Amino acid sequence: MHLDHLPPETLAERLPGISETAKIFAGVDVTKEPAPVLPTVHYNMGGVPTNWKCQVLKGKCNSIVPGLLAAGEAGSASVHGANRLGANSLLDLVVFGRQSADTTAELVAPNSPAVTFPANAGEKTIARLDQIRHCKGSIPTADLRRELQVTMQKLAPVYRNSDDLKKGTEEIPKIMKKYRDVGIVDRGLVWNTDLIEALELENLLIQGKMTVTAAENRKESPVPGEFNPLSDPINQRMAVSATWRVMTAKEMKKRFFLLIIKALSGFLRSSTKRLVFIF
Repeated sequence: MHLDHLPPETLAERLPGISETAKIFAGVDVTKEPAPVLPTVHYNMGGVPTNWKCQVLKGKCNSIVPGLLAAGEAGSASVHGANRLGANSLLDLVVFGRQSADTTAELVAPNSPAVTFPANAGEKTIARLDQIRHCKGSIPTADLRRELQVTMQKLAPVYRNSDDLKKGTEEIPKIMKKYRDVGIVDRGLVWNTDLIEALELENLLIQGKMTVTAAENRKESPVPGEFNPLSDPINQRMAVSATWRVMTAKEMKKRFFLLIIKALSGFLRSSTKRLVFIF
C-alpha cells in the first residue's frame, strides 16, 4: 500500500495508526516506502451446532445436550445470517450472550440442586495440556506456523483457483503431521506464552485443513470457465460449507447446507438442523 505520495505531516495527522502499525510490525516507514498488505482471517462464523436459544445439538436427530450452551463465534446461531463476511464478534456475544442467560433462566428453577459431574471430568483436557507443555520436539512453534501461513496464502488466498486448492488439500495434511515434532522450552504454568502459541498452532492447523477442504469442495464460482455453477441460483447464494472433525478417525466430513433465516425479536438469526460455519 503506497502512502509515500502524501506529505509526512498529513500521515502523522490523519493516519497515525497505520503508520505506527507498519513501523512496528513490518519495519516500514510509510513516508518513504510501501507498506505490505496480506489477507488474513477476521472472523469465523459458528462452530458448535446450536438452535437459536444457544442450546447445543447433537446427533442426526438434533437432540439437545442438557445444560450446554454455545454463543458468539463458538455457536452456529448468528445475527449475521447469510452474510458470509460477518461483522464484529461483539455483536454476536451481546445478542446471544443475553439469549443464553434468558435460556438458562427459563430452564433452571431457583434453588435447583447442583449438577453432579463424573469423578474424572476434565482429566482429558489436563492431559492434553500437559502433553503439549512437556513436548520436546525439534520444530519451534513459530517455524511450523510460518510454513502453514505461507502455504495457505499461496494455495488458498482470497483469489483462488481449483488447481491450487487441490494442491492445498494435499500440502496442509503434510504440515499437520509435523505438529507431532513441535517442541517448546517453557514448562511453567504462569504466563506461558510458549505453551499458548503451541496450543493455538494446533487450532490453526485444524482450521487451515477445514478451510482448504471446504473451499476445494465448492464447485461454483462467478468466474466463467473456472467451476460449474450450482444449478439453482438461490442455492448458490445460500449454500454454505459445513466441516467438522471426527475425533476418532481424525478426518473431516463435508456437506452443503442451506441457511434458513428466521426473524425473531427484530434480529435475523440462523436456524438450522445442523450447521457449522467455516470460512
